[in-house]
Amino acid sequence: MKIRLFVLLLGLALMPLAALQAQAQPPTRPQTQQPKQQKPPKQILYNAEDYNRAISGDKNLSGANLQGAELEGLNLQNADLSNANLMDVELDDVNLRDANLNGANLQYAEMENVDLQGANLSRANFQGAEIEKTNFNGANISGADFSGVEFEDTIWIDGSTKTKEQT
Repeated sequence: MKIRLFVLLLGLALMPLAALQAQAQPPTRPQTQQPKQQKPPKQILYNAEDYNRAISGDKNLSGANLQGAELEGLNLQNADLSNANLMDVELDDVNLRDANLNGANLQYAEMENVDLQGANLSRANFQGAEIEKTNFNGANISGADFSGVEFEDTIWIDGSTKTKEQT
């Protein structure tokens, strides 16, 4: 009896700690649905000169830094915003019809009532954006990234409506 107890205790002492920890852990369930990616804190880093040009209606905003800016009620139809930094921007009631946003960064943008009909959105980054009541009809989205975007009551490039949808 003493020998069996000694062998049992010796075996437990020699068992790797990781094995003991693995035995103590309850089994985990595989997740069937990925949790929504957390949006990082908003950073307001826009260039004041670029901001003033945008709100005054300047149509040449190529490469502008408007990160974190709040743009409301602007008419930027046919504007050139190619390669502009619009990360974390708030666009509300903005006309961007036929605008050039080729290569623009709209990551985490909040867009409501934005007219993007016929706009060039090729290679634009919309990752994590929240897009509501926005019109993309006829826009060029080749190479654009819409991963993690939340759409609500939005008209898509083919005229169909996206309602309460996440990509």
